[in-house]
Amino acid sequence: MYHGHELTVVYDKNGSKYKSGKGVTVFIDGKAFMMKEHNKYRVVVGKPVVKHSPSQPKNYALEEIV
Repeated sequence: MYHGHELTVVYDKNGSKYKSGKGVTVFIDGKAFMMKEHNKYRVVVGKPVVKHSPSQPKNYALEEIV
């Protein structure tokens, strides 16, 4: 996880193992994504994903008994 996105980086020497091309492939949220600019590769993850979760239920197992 990176800023709320699922990042996966794979290396496949000849493209036969993962079937997503040879060399390095970056997946962001399950989709292959790389941009080539001026003989350099760039990965743009995007804005952070903020997930607001409801408050956690009280954990009675950890409550001190007085």
